[in-house]
Amino acid sequence: QQEQIRDQEIAEQLFSRVIESENIGLDYIDVIKQAATIFSGDVVLTAQSPDGSLHVLLGDFTGHGLKSIVGAFSLSEIFRTMINKGYSPLVVLGQINQKLYNLLPHDMFLAAALVSVMPAEGVARIWNAGLPDVLIFDGVSNKLKNRVVSYHPPLGIVLELLKRAEDIVFNICETDTIVLVSDGILEARNVNGDMFGEKRLISACVRGLEKSSIRESVKERMSIYCQSTVQEDDISLISFPVGAVNDISPTLVPECEVNEVSTVDDSIFLLD
Repeated sequence: QQEQIRDQEIAEQLFSRVIESENIGLDYIDVIKQAATIFSGDVVLTAQSPDGSLHVLLGDFTGHGLKSIVGAFSLSEIFRTMINKGYSPLVVLGQINQKLYNLLPHDMFLAAALVSVMPAEGVARIWNAGLPDVLIFDGVSNKLKNRVVSYHPPLGIVLELLKRAEDIVFNICETDTIVLVSDGILEARNVNGDMFGEKRLISACVRGLEKSSIRESVKERMSIYCQSTVQEDDISLISFPVGAVNDISPTLVPECEVNEVSTVDDSIFLLD
């Protein structure tokens, strides 16, 4: 038992140092990541493309614990390499999907949502495959203004992204705030066995906007609601104001790599 615990602690250290240590913008992006055991199967990744767009991914591997590390390394490597070179979000997701399909056991998959904030276009492109709704709040009225439901199977289940798979595009304001969560938050239970649910999440987010910290508001509300109930699943939340994209220092990509990408067709990453 002690050896298993030690193995999980080592895996968590590797996960944090190798996979999530290269995340950018964490001074502006609020994150809750709370494992059900020692090791969390949820993955938080952020990267910036050469045009200054910010890409934020939340992934939730099947179950929780050590087995999720099987796909997490490939996920992070593909995500960062291709985003940093300027490939479109859908092409990146297609490559991640194919890799996980070939790599993961048949009973494993990755529920994921990707938000790409593109200040040059004034839009956010959002893609949801198996996670709870991605929420967009109006920073002026502090009200929920839009949501993106899951509209694609989780990654790693089918070989290629479905033909209808397209990111959903929203016009955004700098005052807007975007929130992504894993199902561990919605399904957290109190002593009576009742779930926390989306209604309480949205209420906590609105209160957090009023107090300038969605993360702290959600943590406080969940702590009061769940009390001493045993946590059954990994819990993750990502929250960030759209305007923060302009404050994140650009990711430096070697000039030769940028030039190389500009002459390469995205389709090279898709199987026939």
